[in-house]
Amino acid sequence: MEEIITIRTSGGRSIEGTLSFVKKESDLTIFVHGLFGHPNEHIFYNTSRIFRHRGLSTFRYALHDQTSCEQFTISQWARDLEEVVRYFLSEFSTINLVGHSLGAIVILMCDLRQVGRVVFWDPSRNAADVVSLAQYNPVLDSFVFENAYRILVPKEMVVDAKCLPKVEMLVKEVRNPIKIITAGKGGFSFAKSLYFDNANVPKCFMNLPNSSHWFDENGIEETLISETLDWLLRDRRISSIETVT
Repeated sequence: MEEIITIRTSGGRSIEGTLSFVKKESDLTIFVHGLFGHPNEHIFYNTSRIFRHRGLSTFRYALHDQTSCEQFTISQWARDLEEVVRYFLSEFSTINLVGHSLGAIVILMCDLRQVGRVVFWDPSRNAADVVSLAQYNPVLDSFVFENAYRILVPKEMVVDAKCLPKVEMLVKEVRNPIKIITAGKGGFSFAKSLYFDNANVPKCFMNLPNSSHWFDENGIEETLISETLDWLLRDRRISSIETVT
């Protein structure tokens, strides 16, 4: 069963997302999209569908209001994610997090003590490096990313991103089991040295050499979902083995 739910934050903002609910006290996986992504990208939509068939509930939501630049900072998104986690704590036995691209940094900026396992899909470089690609436009009084089309981001986000701790420092503080899956054609070849080499154990690294950053290629999405499931269900398998023993 899927339903749209709205979470009211302590600051009075609304976070809207899609809850794919299996049953109470099942595991919940929360998906965190990247800077210019959205919760209904194929990697989130299809993963939610497959997870539901495997007995896992999911929640995917928009980091920001697509029609507004208010509260458009990574620090704010991290605080919002913490509120999302707290909202679901009483309903689910375990809450896991999956972040794509800049979504990985949003997760790293959170208090993860109430979270189970973590998976990063082709995680982003340091936030300050990301925003350095944008150019300030005095007419618009905003920063502009020039890709296939122009994307505006507010000054507040750029200022915030430049003040954030570096990824390698954030990763060293994480005590959750963490898996990093990179895309070989995504151009993010730094992810192993930046994320995996600085992570604490238990940890796992996998590279999909024929994949782009969006995991669009034939068969790649299926591998991505399978590898993510394998990591998130590992505690269940260990528990089952111990019970049999």
